[in-house]
Amino acid sequence: FKRVANVDLPIRRELTSDDWSIILKIAPLSGKDLQSSNKGFEIRNDARNLIISASTNEGLYSATYQFIESVLKCRKWAPNEEAFCPKIKNLVLDLPFHFKSKREFNYREVYGLSSLDKEYLRWHQLHNLNENWLLWGHSFENLIPSSIFAAHPDYFAFYEDKRTPKQLCLTNEAVFELSKKKIKELLLLHPEAKYISVSPNDNGAYCQCDNCSLISKEEKGPQGPLIQFVNRVAKEFPNYKIATLAYQQYRSAPLKTRPAENVVILVSTIEVDRKLPIEIEPSDKNFRKILSDWLSISPEVWIWDYYTQFTNYLAPFPDYGNVSPNLIYYHRRGVKGLFAQMAEQQYSDLSEYKSYLLAKLLSDPNSDVQKLTSEFLSGYYGPYA
Repeated sequence: FKRVANVDLPIRRELTSDDWSIILKIAPLSGKDLQSSNKGFEIRNDARNLIISASTNEGLYSATYQFIESVLKCRKWAPNEEAFCPKIKNLVLDLPFHFKSKREFNYREVYGLSSLDKEYLRWHQLHNLNENWLLWGHSFENLIPSSIFAAHPDYFAFYEDKRTPKQLCLTNEAVFELSKKKIKELLLLHPEAKYISVSPNDNGAYCQCDNCSLISKEEKGPQGPLIQFVNRVAKEFPNYKIATLAYQQYRSAPLKTRPAENVVILVSTIEVDRKLPIEIEPSDKNFRKILSDWLSISPEVWIWDYYTQFTNYLAPFPDYGNVSPNLIYYHRRGVKGLFAQMAEQQYSDLSEYKSYLLAKLLSDPNSDVQKLTSEFLSGYYGPYA
């Protein structure tokens, strides 16, 4: 308010009957849809006050920034840069005012420069893996390090007629017990974590011992032993979401085993062709089937998507026109979360624009992309738009 209208608003902990106030509070939200989202919120007015409410602290931040954007017309265009606020001499709020928000995806992460900007994350209601995850991504090495391979080769995969430290043997009981022990140790250090990744290392090996092979044969692939192992872990930690990757040799759904209720399947799009949106690109037919199969058996499916050129982060990667139709497709099919991988903490092709576009579309996949683009270009680049 000071930057926009040059007004100093007094901040008080107690409400008096004579005040006209903007009230910020953490309270249960009306409506089951809002209660199910930890960043859902509501902004409304009563006879004398404007009330901004959410069920969690993070939700209250999101609600406040939504008010700042919609009423004060401020914009957080780019991560790690100061928000833009216009000068408004006469600030008018039309009443009645009622705004409810529940984001369409349960998990929304844009993994790029925005990861370092707390305000950007809160403003755009994005998640941050450093705050939410006990283990992230390819995690087998974190559970049982390859450094103990010489002492315990039987803990590791029997692949192409020999033991290799590249992966774990998922039917070895000691592997399960050690993994469980490691997770308990980490939870003592980070009890606030919500998600735990139990996922193979990033390579093409998988265990072909007699026990693993038997399950793989029944399940039509090594995803069988993986999902059975992940389900066992999930049973031990029922209050956490246990995530695993549908990636490379594990990308297809198992034939018989169903992921447990607290298991999240992260389906990777690493192999898709990006000339056209996924729903209509002819060569993406196999990916569409893989996604459909996982959705048919899993309580929660997310997408691990890619929005940069890994061989050269600065090279043009003009997939902007596919972002909206792909997110609409995922949402319509029932996908509950999206991890949008950009260039981590490095600059990449139009990263400010792409981060902004992804953030807005993850909130509402049906947003007008042309309008968002025009607003961003004129707002951020000014006369150089």
